[in-house]
Amino acid sequence: MNGVAERRNRTLLDMVWSMINFTELSLSFWGYALEMAAKLLNIAPSKAVAQIPYQIWYSKPASYNLLT
Repeated sequence: MNGVAERRNRTLLDMVWSMINFTELSLSFWGYALEMAAKLLNIAPSKAVAQIPYQIWYSKPASYNLLT
């Protein structure tokens, strides 16, 4: 199970660095990028389960308003 968590953390870190580098923002925005990366992963489809993580945790469809 630890490997799964480590992989998810690595994915989040990769997403954060991609966002920071692409937008050329200061590293002071690191926390905001991490929060957005986590939100994006939670509303993304997963091969492991039939529902997206957000639907499993909250028993309701996810809102995609953050993408606009």
